[in-house]
Amino acid sequence: ALNDPSTSGAIIFISSLAGKQSFPTASAYSATKHGVCGFAKGVFEDVRAHNIKVTSINPGFVDTKIVSGFGLDGSKMIQPADVAHAVLFTVTMPATCCPTDLDLTPQARIKAEF
Repeated sequence: ALNDPSTSGAIIFISSLAGKQSFPTASAYSATKHGVCGFAKGVFEDVRAHNIKVTSINPGFVDTKIVSGFGLDGSKMIQPADVAHAVLFTVTMPATCCPTDLDLTPQARIKAEF
């Protein structure tokens, strides 16, 4: 329970860079991801006093089936394991620090056509 002073933990939201900017023909997707980012910030304020970390991880294009029809080079994209590393990074941070907003950008430039 949140009343217990020994409470701690983490809540991880997987959002998207689309939650911080908008793209043509992706307005609905972008709007939902903006909502996730805003919700994460609110939840953090609700639970931070209880030693609970709240992070929104915002990856760019991740090499998954959802983007397979975009004609992108998967080898240049963020890999699912990269997102897993970001989660691990968040939950292993010291109790004195919380990365509330973590953007993951592909190292190589990727041009997507929607």
